[in-house]
Amino acid sequence: MKTAAIIAEYNPFHNGHAWQIQQIRNSGVTHIVSIMSPNFVQRGEPALFEKHVRAQAALKNGVDLVVELPVPYAISTAERFAFGSVYIANAMGCIDILAFGCEEENIQQLIMISNLLDTQQFSHKLKNHLDQGITFAKARQLALMEICSDTNISNIISKPNNILGIEYIKWLNRLNSDIKPKGVQRKAIGHNDMFSAGSFASAGMIRKKIWHDTLNQQLSKRIENISEYIPQNAISIYENEGIAWYNQWEKGMLSLLRWHTEDYFSGLPDISEGIEKRVYKAIRQGTSLEEIICIAKTKRYTMSRIRRIIMCAVLGIEKNLCQHIPPYIRVLGFNNNGKQLLNNIKNASLPVDTSLAKLSKKSENAQIFASLEAKTTDLYWTFNEQCKPCGTDFTIPPCIIK
Repeated sequence: MKTAAIIAEYNPFHNGHAWQIQQIRNSGVTHIVSIMSPNFVQRGEPALFEKHVRAQAALKNGVDLVVELPVPYAISTAERFAFGSVYIANAMGCIDILAFGCEEENIQQLIMISNLLDTQQFSHKLKNHLDQGITFAKARQLALMEICSDTNISNIISKPNNILGIEYIKWLNRLNSDIKPKGVQRKAIGHNDMFSAGSFASAGMIRKKIWHDTLNQQLSKRIENISEYIPQNAISIYENEGIAWYNQWEKGMLSLLRWHTEDYFSGLPDISEGIEKRVYKAIRQGTSLEEIICIAKTKRYTMSRIRRIIMCAVLGIEKNLCQHIPPYIRVLGFNNNGKQLLNNIKNASLPVDTSLAKLSKKSENAQIFASLEAKTTDLYWTFNEQCKPCGTDFTIPPCIIK
């Protein structure tokens, strides 16, 4: 048995994901685990489809076991997103390879950069650049360029999948993990590209076609418009499910944001240098999420960072939560191969279960994380066109594919 883990959002699952899984299989991997984001994703918005729906699509198209990445990590920075994901993969005790998409063909380049990130020289250079008031991403890029002779490093560190890959490798090293990193180079379509190449399109383009290009169409017609980019097994799942509508969650989030006082924002992740005052002021002035984000952004605080801060405010994610280690491994679904994996992780270093209710009783932190996860799911359903009652996260069964 040779097992690979993939950290993903599958928002939604598309042909590029299926291609990546096949490349991993071709390398001799027999079992694949996906550590998947829950109902809210790193971009700072609700997932298009509910997590069990996305898990089912993944299980129908090559993944054997899907476990959940808790929401405090899922909507965090690349570093904290990677920490939560890699910690869970390492805690399972059965993962041989961590496979991830990247723009860089030579994974040794990513390994080299990840090693530089943990040097005192880099930390010193990074602080010097941050003190100049520029973004973290730009400061990191400049610091690496100053301590590395590779002239291509600027291009490598500017690509989103490369950045995540570097963070995954960094945390594998910090956790002294035996898991080996494996990069799968993206082909034809970039992470944020808004064009297609044959049957391949980015998840961002697919979401746009759903949210904006087919706004007034019936669900079956909306799914038909993206069917060329999504495996048929996933299409047959999606066409029977509701989606989270942009216009619905924007109004809901605005109402929640306007309820909070200025002091509330100071306790959120990623807050420093008084930015909470600027965010609060933007919320009082803005009449849409995009307007709020544009008002609040600064030279140091990018739109992506502001978007995550706003989502943390809506979901009630406090600053200290992202600093805790994951308290459990929650299973969202599995097939026959995945059942074999579950038998192999009985001795995992974290509690493992399909039941969030059972996991919530394992520790004080488990109760905190589980309660937050359930509350965010309750909120998610208000944005979904197939709204469901509260408490589904404690009652919904895992997806089992036989």
